[in-house]
Amino acid sequence: MVFSNLKKALESIGSNLNRVVNMIIFLKNMDYWGKMNAVYREFVKSCPTRAAIGIQNLNKTYQTEIVNVIAYKVAK
Repeated sequence: MVFSNLKKALESIGSNLNRVVNMIIFLKNMDYWGKMNAVYREFVKSCPTRAAIGIQNLNKTYQTEIVNVIAYKVAK
């Protein structure tokens, strides 16, 4: 769901996931890294720099949080 939401947010400002150049991903449990990476590869076809960081005190309702997404928009 987090990647779907990010995709919609980027598209709403005229960008997309293939224009992302940096992303930081927080995981409540690093055991989910493989699953997250599989979903990530479905949504993100480019190879931006990224970091996946395990953090136990993530919001109780979230397993994954993505912050510091930097994407560009192509001028018309």
